[in-house]
Amino acid sequence: MNWTHRKRIIAAAVGLSLCTQIVLVVMGILGAQRMDRDIEDQTRAKLLDSASHNVATYFNQLTSMLSFLQSSELGEYAQSYLGFQDAESVARHTDKANAVLEQIRISDSLIDTIYILGNFTFQKSVVIRSGQDRMSDESAPTIDDLTSSNLLPILQYTRNRPVVFAPGDLTGRLQISPAMSPGQAADIRKLAQTLEGRVILNGGVFESTPKSFVVIMVLKENLLGSLVHADSNASFALTDHEGRSIGRTPPLAGGDVALLEKTIDVSGMKLTMYTHRRAEMESNKESFLLKYVIFFVVVAIMTFVVTLLFSHYLILPFRKLSHRMTKQHLLFPLQYLRKDDGRKRLLPPLSLQKKLVVLFFAAVCFPAVSSGFAYHQFLSAFAVQQMKPAFDPYADQVGLNIRRQAVIYEDLIRKLSLNQTFILQLINQSMGGVSGLPQVPDISFLQYSGINDSSYFVLYNLLGTRVYSNQNSESFNYLSLDGATRERIDGANGAIWLTNGKDLYNQATVSLVKAVYDNRTPSSRPIGYIQIVFAQSAFQSVLPQNEVYTATLDADGNLLFQNDAFRKTAARAAAVKGTTPDAQQFAGMNGLRGVAHLYMDGEWSWSTYLIESTNDVDKKQQELIISYAGVIIASVAIAMLLAYGLSRWLLRSLEHLKLAMEHQIEEVKMDRRIIHGGTGRDEIGELIDNYNRMLARINGLMEENIRIAEENSLSRMKQQELLSLKIQAELNMLQLQINPHFLYNTLQSIGMRSRGAGEEEASFMIYALADLFRYSIGQEGNYVTLEEEIRHTRNYIAIQEFRFKNKFTVEWNVSEAALQCRTIKFILQPLVENAITHGFLNSIRSGTVWIDASLNEGELTLSVRDDGMGIEPQRLASITEQWEHSPPGGKKAETADAGGGTGIGLNNVFQRLRLLYDGAAGMEIESEWFEGTAIRLTIPQTE
Repeated sequence: MNWTHRKRIIAAAVGLSLCTQIVLVVMGILGAQRMDRDIEDQTRAKLLDSASHNVATYFNQLTSMLSFLQSSELGEYAQSYLGFQDAESVARHTDKANAVLEQIRISDSLIDTIYILGNFTFQKSVVIRSGQDRMSDESAPTIDDLTSSNLLPILQYTRNRPVVFAPGDLTGRLQISPAMSPGQAADIRKLAQTLEGRVILNGGVFESTPKSFVVIMVLKENLLGSLVHADSNASFALTDHEGRSIGRTPPLAGGDVALLEKTIDVSGMKLTMYTHRRAEMESNKESFLLKYVIFFVVVAIMTFVVTLLFSHYLILPFRKLSHRMTKQHLLFPLQYLRKDDGRKRLLPPLSLQKKLVVLFFAAVCFPAVSSGFAYHQFLSAFAVQQMKPAFDPYADQVGLNIRRQAVIYEDLIRKLSLNQTFILQLINQSMGGVSGLPQVPDISFLQYSGINDSSYFVLYNLLGTRVYSNQNSESFNYLSLDGATRERIDGANGAIWLTNGKDLYNQATVSLVKAVYDNRTPSSRPIGYIQIVFAQSAFQSVLPQNEVYTATLDADGNLLFQNDAFRKTAARAAAVKGTTPDAQQFAGMNGLRGVAHLYMDGEWSWSTYLIESTNDVDKKQQELIISYAGVIIASVAIAMLLAYGLSRWLLRSLEHLKLAMEHQIEEVKMDRRIIHGGTGRDEIGELIDNYNRMLARINGLMEENIRIAEENSLSRMKQQELLSLKIQAELNMLQLQINPHFLYNTLQSIGMRSRGAGEEEASFMIYALADLFRYSIGQEGNYVTLEEEIRHTRNYIAIQEFRFKNKFTVEWNVSEAALQCRTIKFILQPLVENAITHGFLNSIRSGTVWIDASLNEGELTLSVRDDGMGIEPQRLASITEQWEHSPPGGKKAETADAGGGTGIGLNNVFQRLRLLYDGAAGMEIESEWFEGTAIRLTIPQTE
């Protein structure tokens, strides 16, 4: 390969740029893979943590519910010996228990059925079904029945922890006593069948006394699916401490599955999460890689084009100078080379070294910087794209957790509203009791789930006046509940959430308010109200922290809850107004930057906005930018070194050439050759070689001029002599022309006398011969029309037919268009003469001559054919060989002379065609011995 300086420059610039691009691309792809893996792993871990927290919270709530049921009126109902009491007493106790039941929404706790079973048959068992606000009338077994059927030991063993009995675990162990009635046996079998295959929680036998009872809660089917966010890419399984399954969401379909486990609480329950890589993340990755590849190819092509064009302008002056040196020997006088001829004004006048620096900056530094910026932007967009599909399931799980926590808080206020101490306090106050009664409430509420998240709670009478609070402070005496709020509570079926409030410490707060009823009476009128004012720590256990900003708004756009990150970074709570279905817009409205997600709670019309900050991604991006900067700086340094090295290399040869030229100017004889240290095939080497060749040509021209000057001095005398000879020859030619004219006039006179004497044949011959002489001595020049040439040829044929009676015949085929074509004089007659002389005169048989003329595509075609003797092959080969190798105007071929004819000959015709038409005309000869000869001429016609 011929490595010119231009190719070296292109190779160095493009190669360095490609190396830089490859390093940047590899760093970007590796960084993207790390970031992709970190985003996926961290989000999976957060999803599992959030899901396990929700499961643990739920089972803590169930434990609290179990304790509440054991200590509530429902437990007392099961303890009472109602079987010994009259119907009126039973009805009163039943109404009281149902009043409590109306305040407990067991469906919110994902409970399907609650069994409260007494010890004996004369105790009333309680069966509560989800969706019913009263106790079921169905019969149920007693503890005594459970004991005798061998079910109680199993329940006792699994008390206070969730368990799932497989089919046969209970029914297969039943031992039905013969003493049992058919109804009792049926109830036992029905309960065993109900408990199998379902998640249950029982508190064991409460109080080992004759009034003892057991509470069994059967949880809803698909329990785990209600607590965790499972989809086609995430599945969960919950097992107990012995590895037995408690619940499972639908398993994933095929593909690689990642597995994560987390132990939930001291009971040893374990939540296992199975995940697939989300298709959207894989698609984003492929799109990201495609962007990198396309941008890399575009930058590579642009770098090559820029380097190609710039190097062309850089080397162009040397090429122009080299080309001019090569062509100077063809120019006279020698032309000066202006500076503008060798320089394109693409750049201002700069030294070669500075131009190379600019070239490498344009080809290496600028693409490296722009590529680094573009790759950084691609990576940033890719990180955000990957965060979105990874973050969405986690955000939905947080939404489930918030809903579960809200259910716990509402369950808390329902339990507080059923507290007998608070009810009696309100009843006493409404009946005009002494307000200064000692406030010693039942402290059993301290075990309620969620109580620790409250700042305080307050009891109000029907007028909204404070009756009781769990905090002893003078400031609480001024608390009250306004009428509008009381009206909202009275019209609501349950608790209501109040926003935009201030607590006693002037802190923005959210509270929950509910009416309190006397469950001892069937009246539907409330006897007061209870309000729980939540601390700012409420919901913090379920809300993400650190880099995830979370806020929950009600249907009116009022802020309910926010985590610390949102509180510190976003706008103040009072400024967070209105909801929008565009989570990203909400993030922008509140001055947050990150990936946003909106979780809508359809039942409560709550909107939970979660914005995952990109701070962590930005930190990793900063690290990558530093690495990019290091690569770019290294590329710039290498580019400058290459520019300096190449410029030194080029300038060394140019400096050598410059010095040599300066010395040549001072010398008379230009014989100092420059020796190039390189291969001699690059631009500088080519310039030096052409310079040396120019010197050689100049020296050669100088020597030739000297030789020509010497020869000219010797030839001047010969020229004078030749001039005198020429004048004499012209005088002789004028004299010689007198004789043919005299002969022509004489022949005309003889012809006239012969015709007068009646000698027609003689007269015809004489006239034809006279025309031949007249055509020969004519002064029209070298060119005539074909019509004139044919007329001359007909005279010649007429004379020959008179001489050789019946020896040959002539057939003419001449087109009208061909008659006016221009041709040279004496072009047709020698061909006819050759056909007659060599074809028939030496033969005993007669023959035919065919003469054709036509005009085809601007060429006159003449053809003369005969069926005479033909030409021997050796003789034909000799003729064609002489035509091919003879120079214009050379010696005539001997075999081509027409013996006895005009003496012009075929060779004369061939040479005149070559000379007068400069090789554009053609002449071909074909012949077969004893068959005949054909000669074909092609003569170009020009306007």
